Amino acid sequence: MKTLIVASSIAAALAIATTAFAAGGGHGMMRQLDTNEDGRIQRQEYDQHRQSMFKQADANADGKLSFEEMQALDEIRRKQRQERRFKKLDRDGDGAVSQAEMERMAERMWVRMDRNDDDELGRHEMGGRRGGRHHRR
Repeated sequence: MKTLIVASSIAAALAIATTAFAAGGGHGMMRQLDTNEDGRIQRQEYDQHRQSMFKQADANADGKLSFEEMQALDEIRRKQRQERRFKKLDRDGDGAVSQAEMERMAERMWVRMDRNDDDELGRHEMGGRRGGRHHRR
């Protein structure tokens, strides 16, 4: 029973995470799920991704995810996020992130945080995105 609850929770978490990435403009996730490359994620593509992730995590192929398998799934997802971040930073695709590429990312972050363009970060700017998305320079 406990395993069933854990497996159900994982399935729900996978569904929520996948939907959030797709809806939130997660371009890496869109590329991963949009297998026919039509710019949309059909239910079939979504279901295939979910099933693939479950099978990948179910190391002993018993149709259930143990705690250890769940940890492995978290590690897989962590590595995928890191790979997407790295590819986003490595603008020239040379397999390394240069100082110039890091500076570009840092500048974009600063512009997003400095909502009032005063070249200072006040407490209100450090508190999250309450004010919505900031303009881009």
